[in-house]
Amino acid sequence: MRLNTLNILMIALLLLAGLSGYQCTGTSGNASKSVARSAQLTYICRGTEPFWILKIDTTTITFLLASADQIIYPKPDATMSGDSIIYETVYDAGDYESRLRVAILKQTCSDGMSDYVYPHAVRIERDGEVFIGCAE
Repeated sequence: MRLNTLNILMIALLLLAGLSGYQCTGTSGNASKSVARSAQLTYICRGTEPFWILKIDTTTITFLLASADQIIYPKPDATMSGDSIIYETVYDAGDYESRLRVAILKQTCSDGMSDYVYPHAVRIERDGEVFIGCAE
């Protein structure tokens, strides 16, 4: 697959950061806050095997897989499922459609490389493929 400059830059940043595990950092990961309030939060999420980055901002969710071009999804309103914040969205370009589900989970998570325990986990499902990471 073709790697564009942004993909190469993201891979380089991940390698420089020494991320052989996975991690995600957010402005706040407290899933017990109201959905309306949580929907205004932004998150930057990263994972490996394969390398990926997910950014949730106020209007979009951007997913970048190192071996592919980034896809920018419209950001839907968040919903709650138990203690998890859920975003489900579709990118539709007419001849191409991609489905994305992001769950910010209120459970501890370890990146497998450090002793640090993150307060939250992230599970991403994109077109039948699952990506797992940690969040704070």
